[in-house]
Amino acid sequence: MRKSTIEITKVFQQALTDFDINDSSLYAYARNRVTLTHALAQRIYNIVSAKDKNISVDLDVHFEKQTKLPLSDILVHDRKNKTQYLAITCRSDYLTQEEQDALIKFRKESSCTVIVALSFMV
Repeated sequence: MRKSTIEITKVFQQALTDFDINDSSLYAYARNRVTLTHALAQRIYNIVSAKDKNISVDLDVHFEKQTKLPLSDILVHDRKNKTQYLAITCRSDYLTQEEQDALIKFRKESSCTVIVALSFMV
């Protein structure tokens, strides 16, 4: 497994700060979870692509074919080496029990470095 040149927690913190400074106007949009998720993913992509061209940022990732819930709205990973660095689940409200259980299962079974559940409660 190839080590990445990025410190994923710092990437997340930097992207979230940049998002809050530059994209907070998006909170006013109706039905905005997808808009907010995409804007945050773009911020993360801008940071990681400048540091490591092998890192991908994907949206709406399903880890299990039978589930209808995306376990990761944003996934930061190395596709070639199948290394997952950051999985973010974004919601407009609290996670349901089903979502919490799925994330706990994913955390136990995955090698993802950081898993975050984020609520845009506006």
